[in-house]
Amino acid sequence: MGSRAGIIVIERIGEVELYYDHWAAQTLAQDAALAGPDATLARVRSMLPMGVSTVQEWMGAAWAEGAMLIDMPNQRLVWSEEGEALVAPRIMNHLLEQTWPGWTGVWSPEDVHGVIRLAGADPTQIFRNRSAEERRDLRSNEWFAPGSDQLIGEPISVTLEDGRKIIWRTDADFEDIACYGAEEVVAFARGAINAGADGDGWGTRWKLPSSDGSPSWAERGVHIDAQTRTIYWWTTFEVIPCDLEFARYWPGWTLVPLGDACEEHERMLGGIKLRAPWVDLIEQARERFEQMLVEGPRENPFVKIAGALSKEGHEVEPGPTVLQHVPAEGFGRAQTIFDALRRLGSSRLPPVRFVDMKGVIHNL
Repeated sequence: MGSRAGIIVIERIGEVELYYDHWAAQTLAQDAALAGPDATLARVRSMLPMGVSTVQEWMGAAWAEGAMLIDMPNQRLVWSEEGEALVAPRIMNHLLEQTWPGWTGVWSPEDVHGVIRLAGADPTQIFRNRSAEERRDLRSNEWFAPGSDQLIGEPISVTLEDGRKIIWRTDADFEDIACYGAEEVVAFARGAINAGADGDGWGTRWKLPSSDGSPSWAERGVHIDAQTRTIYWWTTFEVIPCDLEFARYWPGWTLVPLGDACEEHERMLGGIKLRAPWVDLIEQARERFEQMLVEGPRENPFVKIAGALSKEGHEVEPGPTVLQHVPAEGFGRAQTIFDALRRLGSSRLPPVRFVDMKGVIHNL
């Protein structure tokens, strides 16, 4: 229970501070944009110190749902935020750079691994107990192919060895695809093409309507190129790294992260649209920050839940860290955010600057 965040502050080269908050991961970047650098630093330094002097000692990173690196010597803000793509990564990064003048924003889509890398540590040592998930049977997922009652799903596409392509909607996530293995996924695509798969959920009709009848645009996508044995993937929210699963079940294949560059996937498909219109993403971001201002500082959720349970006669004993939360109270850069969103208008930003789990920064 929680939204566990680790924040790393480097004020001077060789001097590292690490802090913990049990409920901050979901809105780390959004809070930082609203507050600006000074208020964010003040909030972070009032959080619980981890009691370690190097990032390599952060053993609790395996449980973290979000992380941020405030790198003052390089004026670099690296972030990984537990969330549901309420603000598109490229928009979030842009807003951080507007509200932190002179700073460079870098998103870490593969969980906290990229944040740790850019803080100068090796996450493979911190996550040394990681192991590949067990092999999964594609046939056991009845919604790997589009179904009439399928309410969720994201686009997956395959280019076969002979150049034929197919796209469909699937509810399989990135880890599922990794664990199915190359043979099963490519064989499924080949069978679908040979069978002339068509209709709702396939090809240009990959989108299925949401419950209110509106188009359900993609938040992530995967393209598998059997000609070059390459897997391209993009996302608008953080994912659990699947490098070990791909290495085991897709031997000889290359994994290429695209950040939030859905445009690359669309190009591979000859222009099939996958992502919501840009103006909708701008409006979604604006509504999100308006909502945050209306809600104000967020109290510790546990306190609220415990209070309700206590009134019903239940005895509640908090764990050792569940009370560790410093509400975000700084909203001083709100107007800067709304001005920036208004200036963006219909001017689409390029894909987000991001860091992969190996520490390589991509600026597509």
